[in-house]
Amino acid sequence: MEILKKACENKKLAANYRIPHYVSFIYTHILKSNKEEALKYYEMAYQSNSSMKFLLNAVIRTKAQLALKRKKSLVNKEHATLYVLFQEWKKSRDEMQMASSLIPDLQHRLLDAIQVARKSDPNNDKINKTIKNVKQKIFANSHLCENCLHSYAAGDKFCADCGNKVKVYGVCSDCGEVLSGHFCSKCGKKQ
Repeated sequence: MEILKKACENKKLAANYRIPHYVSFIYTHILKSNKEEALKYYEMAYQSNSSMKFLLNAVIRTKAQLALKRKKSLVNKEHATLYVLFQEWKKSRDEMQMASSLIPDLQHRLLDAIQVARKSDPNNDKINKTIKNVKQKIFANSHLCENCLHSYAAGDKFCADCGNKVKVYGVCSDCGEVLSGHFCSKCGKKQ
């Protein structure tokens, strides 16, 4: 283990993601200890090769395991994963750059995490509170179905994915025609 850790510090081997991955894998799966050290090496591996999605998943999973252990309000691993992704979003927002996030396609991952967390325990108040908070902060203007979280278009009355009734937007207040500009193309009313 010490040899692998020293290899991780070697600048000539900095581009090799496998060495820090081996260290973190040993911490996580063989020694089953020290998740903080494992996370450090998973992040190092991912920074060496960010095209390897399994490394990013390992980073997120390890952060979620640590959060679940530390934060008593988290209910299960699915809730912890949603929490970790939301914290990452807040961090990237504080830095005023979505690109600064370690996690690409973060909003898509958050939507997936919401769905998974909801399915894990649909009636849990703590999970539902986190979901509500994430939706209000990130997806307030996204026009998402309340049931399945898929987006819907202007004028839609029902979700095309699950059939749930959705809040209609983007239509003329007089005739109900879907708007394509500042004036209704059917009745001419300014919107």
